[in-house]
Amino acid sequence: MKKGCDKISHLLSDSFDRKLSWIERIEVKIHLSMCSLCSSYAQNITIMHDIFSYIRHINISENIQLSKMKKSEIQKALKDQCDD
Repeated sequence: MKKGCDKISHLLSDSFDRKLSWIERIEVKIHLSMCSLCSSYAQNITIMHDIFSYIRHINISENIQLSKMKKSEIQKALKDQCDD
């Protein structure tokens, strides 16, 4: 990886945690217009960021429910293990 690409990849990652300065934003835009690898990297980390943001906001307890039968089976298995 070129030194310039290394700097841009760090700036792209930083952009999710803080607002880049206008000089940094221009530097990133210029570099991305010339470097297909960094452009691809930018797209990929944006997709990953969006996916992880979505996952972080899902209330898992509302989306996962056990049937009463499965719940009873798990409780029985736990009780049996505790009794051993």
